[in-house]
Amino acid sequence: MQRLILLILIGIIANWYWRKLQRLREAAAGRARHEASQAGGRGTANANAASAAGGAQGSKGTAGAKAANRGGHGARLALPEPMVRCAHCDTYLPISEATASLGRNFCGPKHAHDYAVRVAQAGDGR
Repeated sequence: MQRLILLILIGIIANWYWRKLQRLREAAAGRARHEASQAGGRGTANANAASAAGGAQGSKGTAGAKAANRGGHGARLALPEPMVRCAHCDTYLPISEATASLGRNFCGPKHAHDYAVRVAQAGDGR
């Protein structure tokens, strides 16, 4: 019986210590985000880097966002970039990496050329 009580007590202490470590990590990540947002207000790149660093330290993504909002200084996060589909191979890619041709998006100039050739051949009556 004494061993069981001792094991339960050790479990409670380990749980308390683990939670304290997590709170310290979240506080450090919050300070890093705050410092990054105060460093000249150069845009969202610094805030996103600090947010990514906070996520790498073991805190959950939503927990980091909640911590930033609690301080009242919440870092502005960039919206995700829109994705487009290649008209040739149906692969999705960010719009900044897409090649536009003939009013459509392609994953590269080769697929844009292949699609243009296919459209030209179809237009010749083949």
